[in-house]
Formats: sequence, structure tokens, C-alpha cells
Amino acid sequence: TAGAAFDRSYDGDGDGDGDGGSQSKPSDWLKRGLYFLKAAPQQTSPLGMLETAHTCFQRAGNGYEGLAQLAEANIMATVAHLPEGKAKAPKGRAQRKLGLLKAAAACLVARDGKTAASCLAHKAAGEPKLAAKIMAGMGDNVPAAKLFERAGAYLEAAEAWIANGQKDRGKKLLLRHRLFAAYIAKCDLDGSKVDGEVVNRVVKQLMNKCDDEEAFNKKVKQALLKKQLVGVLDEAHNEEARRIRAALDEERTSSERPIRVQISAFLDRMADEEAVR
Repeated sequence: TAGAAFDRSYDGDGDGDGDGGSQSKPSDWLKRGLYFLKAAPQQTSPLGMLETAHTCFQRAGNGYEGLAQLAEANIMATVAHLPEGKAKAPKGRAQRKLGLLKAAAACLVARDGKTAASCLAHKAAGEPKLAAKIMAGMGDNVPAAKLFERAGAYLEAAEAWIANGQKDRGKKLLLRHRLFAAYIAKCDLDGSKVDGEVVNRVVKQLMNKCDDEEAFNKKVKQALLKKQLVGVLDEAHNEEARRIRAALDEERTSSERPIRVQISAFLDRMADEEAVR
């Protein structure tokens, strides 16, 4: 194989065992380790190359512990992914899950986020959301978005799509899963028009939380349509504040809670409820 040929090229003592003999220097072991580590993913069975890379980095001496750690973590990940029936493959779902989680932890320590994410995203590990967070942290937003969707974390998935420049896809996802508060916030940020059906739903929800007055309903709806939600809380606050002041004069009470605070609190609660859902 190519690996065997490369190994023989470093067989300084000529005995064919590829150990490099007394002529091998730390830099030789480092080069060999890097070769095998890089070539391993292209192999049908990468385990042997990864094990060789690990040995090479160990023999390279002090200063290359991080690379040895990386090779060892990739060995753990490869073993954890081996299909049943293969030598060294985990026996049973519980052992596979444990192997995947341990491999993910080792990969994170070795700063190999991609391999860690692949372990966590495995069906047996059952941690697609953690995998998505790792990918998002690396700026790899497309796989992060897909993993968030798989985990049912639609708010985070939408954020990842939007971060990838796919605003419409992100907002459509929010709409599909009825995350209206987040959808409205995104429309406000990019100045886009809010879907008319969402406007109707939000007005209805607001009306359920406020006094059922036609004038207030009309005022809120006009603000929603006219300003695409920008400033709607100010518009609603002004109308409600007049109503509350009239009530205060009649009832001679000193307590007042502006509608802006009421709506803000309601939208926050709605966002929390939608996130849980």
C-alpha cells in the first residue's frame, strides 16, 4: 500500500520493519505521523493508519503530545463508529453510546470539533443538539442548522440558517413551527414585511391578554401593517396609556402598568413557550 511504501522509505536500518532505525530523527517521526493522520480519512479502514500515526507522534518526543492526543481521539472515534461484527466494534447499543461519548470528549480536548460532532450526532449517541452547537461554534452553519432541526431546536436552526445568509429559509422555519415572536423579531431586524396571517395571529393573542376594545385592536393592527412591527409597542403604549390614565382618574388608584411592558412580557413568555414547544 501507499502507507507501507512510505513506511519503508523511512526504514533507516534496512530491516524492513519501518522503525527508522537509529537514523530517524524527531522530525522524521513527525512527518510520518502527519502523513498517516492526513491519509487515514481517505482509507476504507483508517484504524491502522491512525494507530501508526499515534505511535509516530509518541516517538517524535516532547512537544508533539497534542498530535498524539489528536490521533488517539480519532482512534476512539473510529472504533466507536465501527459496524457490528467488525473486530474491536462496540458490543451492544449501550457500549457504543459510551464509546461515542468518550470519543467526543477526547476529540474536544484535542480540539477536533468536527469529529466530536460526528460522534455526538450518531444515532446511538443521541446528542444532535450538542453536535449542532459545536458546528455552529466553528462557523459551520449548514450542518449546524440541519442538526438543530433534527434535534427539534427550531429557533436555533433558524438562527443558523440566517447566519449562513439564508434569511428566508430561517424565517420560513420559524413560521412553520409557529415561532411567531422570533419571526417578527427577524422581520424587524431586516426590515422585511411580516406575513399577514402572522399579524392576525399576533393581534388575536395580544387581544386575549388585553382588554377587548375595538379601538385598541384597530390601533395595534394599523401599527403592525404600517410599520411592519417597528414601533408597534410605542403605538400600543400610547393608546393604552390614555385608557389607563382615564381609569386612574375614575378609580383614584396610584398603580399603573403600561401596555408596552405588558406586551413585552407577553412576547417574552410566548417566545419561551414556543422554544419549549
